[in-house]
Amino acid sequence: MRRLCIGDLHGSYDKMMTVLYNCHFTDEDILYSLGDFCDRGVQNVKVLDFVMSLRDRFRPIIGNHDWWLYLWLKHQIEQPEDFCGQDEYDSIDCWIGWNGGRNTYGELKEQSEDWLKKLYDWLKPIPFARKIDNKILVHSVAPDSEYAWRKRDNWKDYTTITLENLQKSGIMYDIVYDSSLWNREVIKSCKDFVQIGNKFPSYNRWFEERYGQEFNGDTIYIIGHTPLDHPFYDRDRGIIGIDTGGFCDRKNGWDLDGSLTILDIDSLNWWTSKDTEVHSF
Repeated sequence: MRRLCIGDLHGSYDKMMTVLYNCHFTDEDILYSLGDFCDRGVQNVKVLDFVMSLRDRFRPIIGNHDWWLYLWLKHQIEQPEDFCGQDEYDSIDCWIGWNGGRNTYGELKEQSEDWLKKLYDWLKPIPFARKIDNKILVHSVAPDSEYAWRKRDNWKDYTTITLENLQKSGIMYDIVYDSSLWNREVIKSCKDFVQIGNKFPSYNRWFEERYGQEFNGDTIYIIGHTPLDHPFYDRDRGIIGIDTGGFCDRKNGWDLDGSLTILDIDSLNWWTSKDTEVHSF
């Protein structure tokens, strides 16, 4: 049995199936996910149907796009008075208008009430983070390190916070919640960071000076959220980035082609949807 982790899916069904084929995914493997199942891509329901079909062999965490999806479903099923959170990030305009939710919204409107309810119930227990040995899976930055001054330095709290209890967890809308789903500053402090569309390292020296001392490599953080030109492992920081922009596709109007990446959590071998080679950190 292998413990595998896939980067941000973003409705990229074809690339997901390709990278699963390339890594020889079997019924014995466990597939972890860094969240963001939907948005920006054009095969959102197909992605959701597949990952739900894996049942307990699929073990995701919360991404910021999953939070929007959950809020919209909550509105549809439980019928609150409006679909507005406590800030602009939770408005339907933010999700659909400028964060790639339009395709997802269109596909969801074609689904039955029973299917939407099944998806809503499936999303509820997804946790904020997962800890696997000395590795932590989190969508964005690591809050226990960056914000230790807030005394949020115990990851067992974050692994028990789910989409369903996030609003009641005590972290909702504070700086830890915001950074762990949205922040890109820590990944930009890594010298091997190359954002998708670039060919040379584009790390920010100010971020390096601010955050570099917070990470010493003892704990390894596997993160997504920020699309990369290629996966990287910064051993000094203990940060592995594997979101390689699967939603980017020239045939869908993007000016470059991204890929999906799968990492073997134990061996640190990795595969992409671009080739059949086994790569290793």
